[in-house]
Amino acid sequence: MITTANTLLSNGVCGTTCNTTASRQLRTDQETVKNNLDALNNGASVIKAKPCAFKFYLLTY
Repeated sequence: MITTANTLLSNGVCGTTCNTTASRQLRTDQETVKNNLDALNNGASVIKAKPCAFKFYLLTY
């Protein structure tokens, strides 16, 4: 997510400056990343799209 935020704020994406006060797709994308980072910083849950392949085994003695 940090890489995405850095990419959206880079001069290569924004032009010479990243002052995206005008409403356009880049501003919408930046706002989405900001909202996601805010949510994570405030304790939001992170749910993986695909669960890991970990298996539990029953130990028998």
